[in-house]
Amino acid sequence: MTTPRTIISSPQQDPGLSSSDSKSVGLPKQAHPTAAAFFAALDEQHERVKRGEEKIFSSDTQKKQHHRQQQRPVSASLQKKLQCVGWRNRHSQDDFYPVQIGEYNFTVQQLQRGEVEGTYGTGATVWPAALVMMKYMERHAETLVKGRRVVDLGSGTGVTSVAAAILGAAFVACTDGEESVVQLERDNVRHAAGEINQRTGSNISDCSYDPNVVATIAGCPVAVQKYWWGKDDPPKIPLTVDAVVANCDLVLVADCVLPKLYPIAPLVLAIDDCLVDTSNGSRDDGSDDSLFPPRQRKPCAILAYEHRYYPDYDPREKFRELATERNLLVHTVPMGDMHPIYSVEDIELWIVTRKT
Repeated sequence: MTTPRTIISSPQQDPGLSSSDSKSVGLPKQAHPTAAAFFAALDEQHERVKRGEEKIFSSDTQKKQHHRQQQRPVSASLQKKLQCVGWRNRHSQDDFYPVQIGEYNFTVQQLQRGEVEGTYGTGATVWPAALVMMKYMERHAETLVKGRRVVDLGSGTGVTSVAAAILGAAFVACTDGEESVVQLERDNVRHAAGEINQRTGSNISDCSYDPNVVATIAGCPVAVQKYWWGKDDPPKIPLTVDAVVANCDLVLVADCVLPKLYPIAPLVLAIDDCLVDTSNGSRDDGSDDSLFPPRQRKPCAILAYEHRYYPDYDPREKFRELATERNLLVHTVPMGDMHPIYSVEDIELWIVTRKT
């Protein structure tokens, strides 16, 4: 297991924002010069538009041309593409990735060389699909997240688990298959809890009835534990992943349909295991049902999928085929139901439920 690291405090900024007022975040020290120059120019342009700054021209002809360009309306499509550049790329190489969920700001640590060095796989980075999922959850928190018992499969940095806790989940089990990534999750959950609970004045301490709960965020216990689909059995620790899996309301899977790296079948099986119907609130693991009251809403899984070329088959069709074999329904969320800014054509959201 990786030696625990001490995460230093870091600045915060909504990744969707592009204002140069947040220069304390900036770009990472090792950012490519072209990327740094691009975002600096983008920020300068945004600031000029906000201030209505006059540009100096060498001739009346240039001034007239500029005036005509200013009168030309910017299409909604172009505006969205510029916004997409802001949230999708700006912090992809930052050591600390800033996130805003509701009224809360927090950061999670990224380890950029983890994938290259093979020490963390793909789990040490906040991917765009996770942002799309979190902003969708934020938009539908009252009906989708609040009061739910959540299992986050392949959570990576733990960012989606923290978001679920902020949005009112009753319990979150944050999992990953790599020991090194699990330790990163622990560090990030504790770090985010410190940032969030400092504002609310809440206690950051662990949960007395569950040794895997590393922190309580906005009143929600967040447990962190290793779980590799298809290889590991669900952990046999009371009131942690095993108990929550047996009685969970919501499964989160952000950018884990990656057939080049991981077979899809074990992931579908893990989702199937999580969506076992225990709507009467009873369990056979000997745990205290009073801690997790009977669910009032149909269990579901939310998957965020970023489309990447795969030569052997379409991963979307393969996932649906395997889901059908497990008696699961897959519904694609319309883009109109997603966040108006955090939605792009190459990232889909799927809602998976059990057939009735």
